[in-house]
Amino acid sequence: MNKDISIQDLNNLLKANKEGKIDLSNKEIEIIEIIEKIKNGDTSVEQYKSILKHDIKILNNNNKLDKKLDAEFTDFCKEIKNKSAEEIFNSAYEITVKEELKDRLKNMELYPLEVNILLQQENILNEFYHDWLNVDTPLGEVLENSIEESIAMVTRYHKSNQKER
Repeated sequence: MNKDISIQDLNNLLKANKEGKIDLSNKEIEIIEIIEKIKNGDTSVEQYKSILKHDIKILNNNNKLDKKLDAEFTDFCKEIKNKSAEEIFNSAYEITVKEELKDRLKNMELYPLEVNILLQQENILNEFYHDWLNVDTPLGEVLENSIEESIAMVTRYHKSNQKER
């Protein structure tokens, strides 16, 4: 099986993005365009090697964070399913907020440092849910503010721990 990506594969990705079948980020589009230029001989690999390495690492970490959030939410839902009907009913708000937190986090454009720190955190959704409960305002735009505050808090905590080491 040939694992090399062809110009046609790249063009298909860009076309699917334009048609709305997939949703590529600006960075993914930029990487595809760079790879296309290299494959067409319009530029050398050396010109973009470090940029591509860095960008691919960022995309991989973003993908890892998405998978981590999905896994946390899936595990949480599996745990809830083992409870009584009344406990499940009483957990409806928590389920809703955690799913909203997961979706919002996955769609936020985070700095690479923030992504790396979140990858090191355990139970992100649970921690952010409890931060949310302390704010106790309706879901929606305010939830994103709460997420941003939680990210800032986790980042500050991480940085202070780094200094102590």
